[in-house]
Amino acid sequence: MMGVSISMICFLHCLIFFLGYFGLSSTNLLMLNFLNDKFFHNLFVLLGIFFALLVTSNLREQGGINVKFKIKIILFAILCLTISFFMNEVIAELFIGLGAACLLLVHILEMIKKKSIQ
Repeated sequence: MMGVSISMICFLHCLIFFLGYFGLSSTNLLMLNFLNDKFFHNLFVLLGIFFALLVTSNLREQGGINVKFKIKIILFAILCLTISFFMNEVIAELFIGLGAACLLLVHILEMIKKKSIQ
């Protein structure tokens, strides 16, 4: 559940950043304001990479075609999050948003799979 929370916070932060950047919104959520600090921003990106690696190692044990697809999505997310460290602010947010969205997709696929089993 921690991975879902981190992915969702990162995704929401990036979405609000872009809406504000393009003047479509002036939403100022206090729970996401702490990510304006560069330290916490980078910490969340690193936590996203860490949890993505954990999920990847857990998925490898399951095997199967669907798992290979999920692993490819996770590796793409890790690549996006890593690239974000080397880009300027707007491009970095784009890569972080894309990486967070990919991680959210994997979490949603896992929840759907668990729901269909029960």
